Amino acid sequence: MEKNEHWLEQNHTHPHLPVGTFTQPAGVIVKTLLRGANNNPTLALHRLMFYMNRAGKNLENTEQLELAKKRLEEIIKSRWH
Repeated sequence: MEKNEHWLEQNHTHPHLPVGTFTQPAGVIVKTLLRGANNNPTLALHRLMFYMNRAGKNLENTEQLELAKKRLEEIIKSRWH
């Protein structure tokens, strides 16, 4: 298999997130993502969106993931206002 120079392997995985993070309730997802992102809600949201975009149509736990996304967006807004 050829190695793609433009693909960064570290973007493909998040080794610091426990397996099953994205199958949890929204509150647990948010806490875990924030912990893994050193309490940076923007980075946590980017990681969540990356996961959601990569999963595509195979996305499970959609309602909780959307709720987690909304909560992270609220945290970001509250820090900027």
